[in-house]
Amino acid sequence: FDGQAITDVIHIGIGGSELGPRLLCTAFKHLADDRIRVHFLATPDPIKISELKRRLNPATTLLIVASKSFGTEETLSNAGYMREWLRAAGGEKADGQMIALSANVDKAAAFGIAAERVLPFWDWVGGRFSLWSAISLPFILQNGYGAYEQLLAGAHEMDKHFQTAPLMANMPVWLATLEAWYNHYFNWNNRAVITYCNPMEPFPQYLQQLDMESLGKRANR
Repeated sequence: FDGQAITDVIHIGIGGSELGPRLLCTAFKHLADDRIRVHFLATPDPIKISELKRRLNPATTLLIVASKSFGTEETLSNAGYMREWLRAAGGEKADGQMIALSANVDKAAAFGIAAERVLPFWDWVGGRFSLWSAISLPFILQNGYGAYEQLLAGAHEMDKHFQTAPLMANMPVWLATLEAWYNHYFNWNNRAVITYCNPMEPFPQYLQQLDMESLGKRANR
């Protein structure tokens, strides 16, 4: 709001709106040039909020509010706190340093983020798959759009492999078959995913949500 370049991004989101972007930003941070530092705010933790306010300069901070429905209580609460922080420093001009990522443009506008500052995605994109959408804007800002295009190209290659590779050489088929085999015939109902590389630390949490939201909702008490 005072003409300074953005140096920090606070990504406000929870669940699928946070796990995917955090995984990408953490896994590929060593390839970034550090011009943009990305911070994640998922839960309404007063200590985390206070720490961000203390460490960052509101004049050089961009807020990204990520919510598919734009009705997630934790996300809107955090966005409200951080908007107050921006406005305390820059008045209503500071609203120009807020961007929304959502499938519900109208609700984002009702919250006070103008439509031209909303990057939409389709409402059929599940949160657990949303890292392939605008939700990964923090990764693009950190690593550049070229890195994101490489990510999409890699995903497309795996899609093509799954569609065209013969069953005995098909990696997703092998993984699914092994999991079904051990689950049904050995009664193994747990899976350990151990990352030996520190930048991949968020991967098990991301995979847990991806797997359980896709397959676990059929279970009941």
